[in-house]
Amino acid sequence: DITHPCIAYIPDWQAAGLIGPIDNKKFEAFSKVNKQLAAPGIVGGKTYGIPWDWGYSAPMCRGDKYVPSSQSWEAVLFDKKLRGKVTMYDEGVAMIKIGGLMNGHTNVNTLTQKQINQSRDTMIKAKANIVSFWQSETQAMQDFISGKVWVTYAWPDTYAQVIAKPSMKNAKVVYMQPKEGQLAWICSFAIAAKPKNE
Repeated sequence: DITHPCIAYIPDWQAAGLIGPIDNKKFEAFSKVNKQLAAPGIVGGKTYGIPWDWGYSAPMCRGDKYVPSSQSWEAVLFDKKLRGKVTMYDEGVAMIKIGGLMNGHTNVNTLTQKQINQSRDTMIKAKANIVSFWQSETQAMQDFISGKVWVTYAWPDTYAQVIAKPSMKNAKVVYMQPKEGQLAWICSFAIAAKPKNE
């Protein structure tokens, strides 16, 4: 009955008939939800997503294996010392946004088609360093902890879980603050269009 889309997908999921409107009157704490975080979950004046988690996506690096020239997407994606040592999240929109950040765009949510194409081209040039695209955060962490990769696209909880591992005590893990910018995200809870238990 409940699903967990990130805000970028809420309009599409609503248009596809996958999620239904949330009756705010049944959600007693709705008045306490941060209005800015809640706004992206509203489509056509109706609430389709309630913000649940939010944070930033940034590169995470094993400092015991590699020290980047700077805290930068460009540094980890183009340094020849990292050939085949980077893994990224398997999500096309995020890859385009990272390319946009490296191309100097400050608002990667409003890229023109030309800028999208340029961002795509920038990320294609980074292929030599990227050994894999992960769909499971668990896989990203396993590859990072094992040393198969030295850099991964990471969320705050990825970093927290990795540094909590006793085997990573001396790995000098760095959750970067890239000079080009981080990707911000908000994910939410939504209700199926035809829930069994409303």
